[in-house]
Amino acid sequence: AYIRLVKAPEMPTNCFKTLFSVYNEEGNMVLANAQIILSGPCINPEVRINTNTEGISSTCIPGCAVKADIHHEGYANHTFTFTPTEDDEHWNIYLKSSKDLTAPTAPIASGTIIVLDNIYYDFNKSAIRSSDAGELKALADILTQYPDLTIELTSHTDTRGTAEYNMELSERRSESSKSYLVLLGINPERIVTKAAGEAMPRNDCLDDVPCTEAEHQYNRRTEVRISNPAQGMEVRYKSNG
Repeated sequence: AYIRLVKAPEMPTNCFKTLFSVYNEEGNMVLANAQIILSGPCINPEVRINTNTEGISSTCIPGCAVKADIHHEGYANHTFTFTPTEDDEHWNIYLKSSKDLTAPTAPIASGTIIVLDNIYYDFNKSAIRSSDAGELKALADILTQYPDLTIELTSHTDTRGTAEYNMELSERRSESSKSYLVLLGINPERIVTKAAGEAMPRNDCLDDVPCTEAEHQYNRRTEVRISNPAQGMEVRYKSNG
């Protein structure tokens, strides 16, 4: 499975109206009076809200990484992390019945890959552009919120240059991403670095194929592989409604 981790915006002074709808697992019953606890680096103290009789609650949330913990009697607790980016974002949340659980849920399986599309490397260089490090900051927030989570960082190059050189370059790029996370306070023992070189391009820009700089840049990316999922960690997608 592939998950796109959205680049975290700079911390704003305003906030975004965010709506939550809470249902049972089947989605055929709204859950009134479910408690939603919101916490994060820019929410202090934490915010507690409850759903109404239609299973809906809303509040204004700053545009930074936020952890949402959802609780309702008779249902398993649910946790996910997101970053608001616009007004009226709407999140649908489905809770499992606690009587049906035999073990805590962990929907992110080992091997899940997060593609960091917005970490850019200049051609032939391994340094991360500081203006484009938002996704690494978002990843650091997630690693901070889930201290048991461990990851593998794999960097990819474009196909220009020799395969041997590109392998060495991708090794340096993975180490560069790891160093950035360590600077943000993440234990280096939680991060394993790997290199793919030019072996897995995402388009047809192979050797001797004429491509634009943007097409080459599309192949220069870092991927995060979940090696040990955090207990209760989930990735949820925005509702279309």
